[in-house]
Amino acid sequence: MAPKLVRLESAPDLVEQVYRRLLDAISEGALAPGQRITQEDIAEQLAVSRQPVLQALRLLKKDGFVQDAPGRGLLVAPLDATWTLNV
Repeated sequence: MAPKLVRLESAPDLVEQVYRRLLDAISEGALAPGQRITQEDIAEQLAVSRQPVLQALRLLKKDGFVQDAPGRGLLVAPLDATWTLNV
């Protein structure tokens, strides 16, 4: 007979947590359109490694919330009031 294991509670993974925290900051204006952001700064502020930040930024870029900055890093993209996110 196999041992019975207790089901784990479902919690968002670290990438999802970083994504949502950044999305909240963008939508609330804490990260303003045109503001330069870097993996290093975000990782330091959120007290996480750069890897989940990199993955979250890739998702935000794919969704149009950040865009490549000239040189190094990314810029917060201008928000489109007519666009909605289905999450």
